[in-house]
Amino acid sequence: MSTEQTSSGTVRTLRALIVAALVIPALLWGLAAWRDRLAILDGARADALKLMDVFNAQADALFEGHDILLDLIVQRIGERDWDEVEASPSILSELESMDKRLDDASAILLVDATGGTRATTVHMLANEPLPAGDRACFLALQKGSAASCIGNPYLDPASGQHLFTLDRRLMRNGAFNGMAQVAISADYILRLWASAMPRTTDTISIVRDDGTVLTRADSSSGAPQIPKPLVAAISDSPSGIITLRAADEGGDRVTVFKKIANYPVHIIFGLDRSAILATWYRNITLYGLVAIGATTVVVVALGFALRRAREERRAVARWQAETQERERTQEQLYQSQKMESLGKLTGGIAHDFNNLLTVVIGNVSMAERAVADRDARRQLQSALRAGESAITLTQQLLAFARKQVLQPRSVDLRRLIEGMQELLVRTLGEKVRLVVNADRALWPTLVDPNQMELVILNLAINARDAMPGGGTLSISAANRDADRDAPPELSPGQYVVLTVADTGVGMDAQTLARATEPFFTTKDPGKGTGLGLAMVQGVVAQSGGATRIRSKPGVGTEVEVWLQRTQLPAPMPADRGPAHGSRKSGETILVCDDNPTVLEFLSDALKGVGYQVVAVHEGRSVLSALQADRSIRLLVVDFAMPEMDGAAVIRQVREHRPHLPILLITGNADPEVVQAEIPNVPLLRKPFRQEQLASRIDDLLRRTPVSA
Repeated sequence: MSTEQTSSGTVRTLRALIVAALVIPALLWGLAAWRDRLAILDGARADALKLMDVFNAQADALFEGHDILLDLIVQRIGERDWDEVEASPSILSELESMDKRLDDASAILLVDATGGTRATTVHMLANEPLPAGDRACFLALQKGSAASCIGNPYLDPASGQHLFTLDRRLMRNGAFNGMAQVAISADYILRLWASAMPRTTDTISIVRDDGTVLTRADSSSGAPQIPKPLVAAISDSPSGIITLRAADEGGDRVTVFKKIANYPVHIIFGLDRSAILATWYRNITLYGLVAIGATTVVVVALGFALRRAREERRAVARWQAETQERERTQEQLYQSQKMESLGKLTGGIAHDFNNLLTVVIGNVSMAERAVADRDARRQLQSALRAGESAITLTQQLLAFARKQVLQPRSVDLRRLIEGMQELLVRTLGEKVRLVVNADRALWPTLVDPNQMELVILNLAINARDAMPGGGTLSISAANRDADRDAPPELSPGQYVVLTVADTGVGMDAQTLARATEPFFTTKDPGKGTGLGLAMVQGVVAQSGGATRIRSKPGVGTEVEVWLQRTQLPAPMPADRGPAHGSRKSGETILVCDDNPTVLEFLSDALKGVGYQVVAVHEGRSVLSALQADRSIRLLVVDFAMPEMDGAAVIRQVREHRPHLPILLITGNADPEVVQAEIPNVPLLRKPFRQEQLASRIDDLLRRTPVSA
């Protein structure tokens, strides 16, 4: 075999290895990202179920305590008539004594058979009318449909707390004699639950079986009716998990619900799905960096081998190198052209697919509201869920290569740890003792608070699993200067050091060396993903800090997290202002879309909420329509249209009616490109529903003077 043939075979082998070094890490990265996403969602659901069991037990105790109080009241009233009750100081004194067992906002009312209040522990001013009992419960108890009733929620003007009532029927000589009512305030327990929730964007509510929200953690926003699919779910099952689209709360929510035993009441725990997946975006970024680093090392090594092979061939090798370089350049050009074409093809497919989903989901949602038959509504709801799954699939396909960035801000780490104590105690269980020690004058640090909570929770879970027989978990935070004892990768400066130490089984040197490797775990199959410490290290590194782990078998493990000090003060939570009112519909809207089915849906959707609609199917007709009808108050135009696209239409309209509000709709795969071409124009991404479209138009009209 000639030297030239041998060299050619070597070059081909090296090229194959380079391709494998690029493809295999990419495939492994995709598999890791997919498995990590499933694990994060499953872990969030499992944690929510554990918290729900704790919440349910506390709520059950709350209701049982007030139920026992009603039993005492019923026994004390007995068969007495109301005149005797009013004339008995001892009964009124006992009611006052019972009321003192409740919180300040709670109160006891006794209502006679006519609905009049005969006794109360509420202290009234002179000539002030007595408070009335819950009317709906009074009628229900009078009819005899139930022995007890849970009343509607209301706001106590004196304490400012949100209350609801627990009512019990009173009988005398076998006949209805009125009712006893005890007001319940769940504000304290809800605040306690809110502090234990994994994310600040999660919600927790106590809901009656008919869908009425008795109270919720963010009670300042009122007590809205829960979505109909959730009402149907809680009526069909005492507990479960469903995923709901909550446009008013900003994205999908994984909703966990469970019935309180012996009461027509459910606890509903709403998990912010986008916040849960924030961890996933960070993890896949970490996996990508690891894959790129490993691939770079392999490719560089293969490059050196290829260069040696070329040197061995001397003059022939130089000629082959020039030829290969020319071929490589051409291949890179072809690859760039191919990827550009593939990107355009993907964007075009996404645009057409989003148009189809807009028509399907929009019309099905309108039909679902118009249909009265329950089976038909259920079938339409199933179609909606399938459509929403298609939306998620499209978004995942288009956003797969994007990188999630952290959202750092100045954080008081001591306050963050104290806010997590209840959750940590429940997570660790009864066998593990939690000890927290943080400096009172702890410096603020610049981190993403949500990710830092996940870091602490991950370290706590690892420590708990390392102490199967129980032990002590210590969490401390202190101010430190970067000295010789600091991790070597840190630059000089001031740091806040978070230390999490356990008294568990510890790790040997071999295990410790691999502790932060992704997917490395010493736990039994199914009990760990091997991503906990890798996630911790990735978050801390992205935040400009460093992680150090010390461990000895039989002694325990200590993890230090070094975070840079920031001079920015930790912000206090801000109150949200009241929502503005909405403008009434009835104005004339001009809609333009080259797709006839989308145009038909837009017209039907807007007419369905009371707007007058002028529809055109091409951009050139927009200006003519505006000139022909001066009553047009707003333009809805698609971005991607033949001959004259949405950007050209908007520029032309701005020249003739500069103050006309415009809503740009698009199914484009990259909305940032659209907004870069037409800045300061409101954008609504396809697919969308009727209510989303109407809400955006209503908001634009409300903020635009009629003279525009």
